[in-house]
Amino acid sequence: MFSKTMAKVALALFILASTPVGLHHQFTDPGINPHFKYIHTVLTLIIASPSMLTAFNIIATMERGGRARGGEGLLGWLFKQPWRDPVYLGLILAFITFGNGGITGIINASYQLNNVVHNTAWVVGHFHTTVGTAVALTFMVYTILLLRELYGRELIFKNLTPAVPLLWFIGMMIFSLAYYVAGL
Repeated sequence: MFSKTMAKVALALFILASTPVGLHHQFTDPGINPHFKYIHTVLTLIIASPSMLTAFNIIATMERGGRARGGEGLLGWLFKQPWRDPVYLGLILAFITFGNGGITGIINASYQLNNVVHNTAWVVGHFHTTVGTAVALTFMVYTILLLRELYGRELIFKNLTPAVPLLWFIGMMIFSLAYYVAGL
């Protein structure tokens, strides 16, 4: 890991600020005190900081590993990643998708922009990038890892296994991006 301290700080910030952020999906709904809306806006925006720390830490760790495997030059480390491992590929795709969901969450947390996207298909796209893709993809690849570890052997059709997370990612990105566009 690039920085264990950074990971611990990010986790502490997540624990402190992430629990009550879901209200940014209800900003234009009546009956919610404006003070609570303000608090949830601030907390949602605070979550961006540990998210960026985590993203930096993961990418720096990937770079360090790729350079240890012989990657040279500006992006040579990227080509030295174990892309054929379905677990690694799936987790990186989940990471990318969750980043997309986080960015759209920031849009939902902005009161003015939320007025444009609230109760539209945009929110459906946001949910599908955060939960429908990132979380489901993580469960999917950890199942592959668990099966490999429990039975001590590779899965059937080992060469096709990386296609599972890749096809899920592509399909859900088409689905979610279409909903973003429809929501706008």
